[in-house]
Amino acid sequence: MNVYPSVGEPVARTTVVLTSTTGEKREVKSTSFGYFAFGGLEIGQTYTVTVRSKRHAFAPVTVSAANSVMTGRVFPVSGFEYRH
Repeated sequence: MNVYPSVGEPVARTTVVLTSTTGEKREVKSTSFGYFAFGGLEIGQTYTVTVRSKRHAFAPVTVSAANSVMTGRVFPVSGFEYRH
């Protein structure tokens, strides 16, 4: 599963949090180009992706894992478009 932003320039070194329906949380920092990745996902499981940034506001996004790896890029928008 890939998470794609709607518009804007990428946001570097921001915290991306992946939360499962059981409450398990994992955090990563986006790269200097705004990319992030989570591995070892359970296919079919629902996750909420939250981005924490001091400079930008992001709306949480709920996605269903179509693959065991999710990659994405952080942009300064209030939401994401996602593709499987």
